[in-house]
Amino acid sequence: MTSTDTIITINVFGPFRVTGPNKTDMSPRGRKACAILAILVLSPDNRRTRRWIQDHLWSDRELQQRSASLRRCLSEIRKALGEYRNLLQADSQTLLLDKTKFRTDLNDTENSARFFNMISEVLLEGLVIRDALFTAWLEEQRQVVVQQLNSAETVEFKEVIQSPVLKSKRDIVGRNQLLLARTENFSSRPDDGMAGVVADTVAKIVFELGQVDVIDRRCDVASVHEDHAIHKKTFVLNPVFATAGKTSYLRFVLSNALDGSFIWSETMTNANLGRMDSEDQKIQLCINQLAQVAIREFEKINRFGENYVLASSLCQSGIEYLFRLGVKNFDIADQLFAKAYEIEPLGIALAWRAYLRTFLLAEKHYKCRKTLDEEALSFMYRALERDPYNSYVAALCAHVMSMMKRAFVAAHELAERSVQINRANAIGWACLGIAKCHLGKTAAGFKHTLFARAIAGPVPYLFQLDGLSCIAGSMAGEYEKAIWCGEASHAMAPSFAPPLRYLSALYLYQGRPDLSRSMIKKLQKIEPNFSISDLGERSYPSAGLQRSSKIMTLIKREL
Repeated sequence: MTSTDTIITINVFGPFRVTGPNKTDMSPRGRKACAILAILVLSPDNRRTRRWIQDHLWSDRELQQRSASLRRCLSEIRKALGEYRNLLQADSQTLLLDKTKFRTDLNDTENSARFFNMISEVLLEGLVIRDALFTAWLEEQRQVVVQQLNSAETVEFKEVIQSPVLKSKRDIVGRNQLLLARTENFSSRPDDGMAGVVADTVAKIVFELGQVDVIDRRCDVASVHEDHAIHKKTFVLNPVFATAGKTSYLRFVLSNALDGSFIWSETMTNANLGRMDSEDQKIQLCINQLAQVAIREFEKINRFGENYVLASSLCQSGIEYLFRLGVKNFDIADQLFAKAYEIEPLGIALAWRAYLRTFLLAEKHYKCRKTLDEEALSFMYRALERDPYNSYVAALCAHVMSMMKRAFVAAHELAERSVQINRANAIGWACLGIAKCHLGKTAAGFKHTLFARAIAGPVPYLFQLDGLSCIAGSMAGEYEKAIWCGEASHAMAPSFAPPLRYLSALYLYQGRPDLSRSMIKKLQKIEPNFSISDLGERSYPSAGLQRSSKIMTLIKREL
């Protein structure tokens, strides 16, 4: 076995993942086992004492229980690593990872401000450990990453903005292509219809986000690899059907059309051999995961070896900068969206520019509210004119209607249009939920926002969906669930202001003043003049709280 064969990849940006040499998933199943590996990756010299790890993962247990729990997790890690278990080394005092046996995306953070080498994901996205010390440590690690991104030079970004672009949209050699194919005859299969729905929806998502040209070859399998237009930026999405006993499997494989190399797969099962329900939450999640993997793999190809810039790359990078938060990142994102529209005038770029201004409002990063409103609405109306049947345009514009105008009937109509066009649009479901809450249908609205966060997959805006669920839960009177969603949003994006506002009020309402004061102090680092009374001001971005009479009555009483 060569040295390169023993290399394990550990990804800490986005969802935590351990991958073997053949791209096999070797991640431990338990969250705390994953947390141990993540801690070691992020620690100096990839080393920590047993006591430090025990204190940060099991601080509420006795020492003997901590030690036993750690031993169980180490056993789980070694089992997951299999023949590569010597990656993790341990003695009576210390745990460490052998640097020669793994690589990690953490090593790329020094280049993260470069347009073609950006790390867009949240650090350890979704790794929630119910221990205050671990949560504090993770928040600190995320803040360090944000500071690195915000302090990085942007010379490379400026060079990209000024780079040559494709002269023609029809210059197919330079454009991304998603080819829908079929590797076997599905005509007699009971899941043929489901295979079509999934493939169509994945294609719709990446197309609506401005990422690809979609080519449908499902009726002509033989021509897939013979087409003269196939090139290195052509991906193939194939369904594969199989059965095992009474269980049927519908597997979708994403591969490179040029050499057939495997990229990703998602599998759906149906234990009763009946038709799968396309509205099922798990199926919607699979769809979004496939779409996001395709988008990110296209971006990897586009980052290297090109002497021009695609509008899709600019737009995707704008999304990544937007959800990093901060004035500097908002400004870069806006420039990227503007340049993308200049290259290829799609409504989605305008919709993102309008949506970005809702963040400027929520984060209070503006000088003139009237100017901010005018810009947001102008971009919104132009986006809708240019692309009225794009589900993401409709969803983003629904959020603009809610935030900038508080026009919740119009927001409801746009959000409903979004999910009618694309049932897997998580932003659309979240915006529909918020609109319903404001229109008095709070139970249904909260359900929609929870559905949105459940089906979204590995998107950079997951913390925003958590934040909207916190707002909807507050309006529905589901305060415990609202707090859980707010905490999840805050853990993924510590500098994001909305969950801090809602948590400060929710903790106060629940009789937990210490936690409320802690949220207020964190918010005051972002808004130095903030006080709890601001939550009741109509001009302040806390419309959901203002509709909760119980919470507002308590806040007024406290004042």
